[in-house]
Amino acid sequence: MTEVMRSRESLALPERGLAICLGYPWPELLELRTEYVVAMGWFDSNHTDDTDEYDGRDDTIHICDVGADGKVLAGMRLTKTNFFGSLSLSMLESNLEMYEDVIRYHRSETAEVDGEVITKTENIDSIIEKAGQRMMDLTRLVDNLNEEQKFARFAAFLRMFGAAFAKMETPEGVHGEPTWIFTTTEKMKNQLEAAGIDITVITKGKIDAHKDDISYFCVARPAHAFRLLESTVDEQGRPKRGGFKYIKAGYDEAMGIVG
Repeated sequence: MTEVMRSRESLALPERGLAICLGYPWPELLELRTEYVVAMGWFDSNHTDDTDEYDGRDDTIHICDVGADGKVLAGMRLTKTNFFGSLSLSMLESNLEMYEDVIRYHRSETAEVDGEVITKTENIDSIIEKAGQRMMDLTRLVDNLNEEQKFARFAAFLRMFGAAFAKMETPEGVHGEPTWIFTTTEKMKNQLEAAGIDITVITKGKIDAHKDDISYFCVARPAHAFRLLESTVDEQGRPKRGGFKYIKAGYDEAMGIVG
């Protein structure tokens, strides 16, 4: 696996497999992101630049998986944030009800989602404090939308999440674990749940009044999610979740484990 600190002009994407970079993403990943948001109808076909101020920061993590054909199958981005500075939260500003759902969850000990009351032992503020401000925005979660590569795309997502879990390992001397927040589509949410990745849906609804698509605002604790997956095995020690082998492969690759 390749891991680099990229400037705008530095280093090409590997021919195949996982890649991680800090700073600017690879041009091929930017192209995929643009193709994805146009295909989803979030921007019109004249939209050509999907970069923002977070792309050039040296603590921004970009992860992608390159397929056998040398093209990017899927990609994601993690950026350090605080709750009210979150890009994921800002996506809800067009839906006041969803935005207020998240604020209530943030500030209270309980929240109601789809009629079910979620009881919390901690609010987001205390989680962030214990994590040493290690809250991350998970954004730009995209794939190539090629139905002929449906399984390859799904496996790519799981490898990327495994690599992302590895990058979230808590350094020695740091108290607490990181938290991810993200706004995502129903398809992406279903893929994460199908893989057994533990997420909490805080609210859901339309964030574009002109479209019927439902978006979900979610919280995940990656270290907890990975431990939960790792511990879910059968009597022979095999993962009950078949997708875990791809998550573990991405994790091991990012940790430099050759197996």
